[in-house]
Amino acid sequence: GDESQIEDFENRRFYVQMYNMVLQGYILDEEDFVVMPAINRALLMQEVLPNEVAQTAIQSVNVDEDGLLNYNFTFKPGVANSTSFDMDINAEFTNITKVDNIDTFTVKVDGVVQTVPFSATDGQTVLIEFNRVNIALTSIITLKGNIV
Repeated sequence: GDESQIEDFENRRFYVQMYNMVLQGYILDEEDFVVMPAINRALLMQEVLPNEVAQTAIQSVNVDEDGLLNYNFTFKPGVANSTSFDMDINAEFTNITKVDNIDTFTVKVDGVVQTVPFSATDGQTVLIEFNRVNIALTSIITLKGNIV
């Protein structure tokens, strides 16, 4: 716009431009107007950490002096719901314990579904498949048995 000072009002030229202006609004009745609180809203945010999650189960094998065998498997959130391992000994598994955050599970030896008690020999592959109760929690399963 022109913000210059008008020193000589008589010598100044003015231009007129016609336009229509529409003002829109609401007419409120004082009697009917009610102020109400806004709807409460909540925002849930979840931070995703860049650290990579282990892609396989954490496996530990404990053998005591009497030949009792414990295969412990820990499945952290984000890890697949199955794991397999190759036997390097002959074992008779007699119990499956410490089943945490696992709804159902299946144990297979060389592709054949097993029920307790079952045997696995050197060179065979044992596969554990399961369904988690809560995918955000760690799942644990322990196979107990004896060295044969």
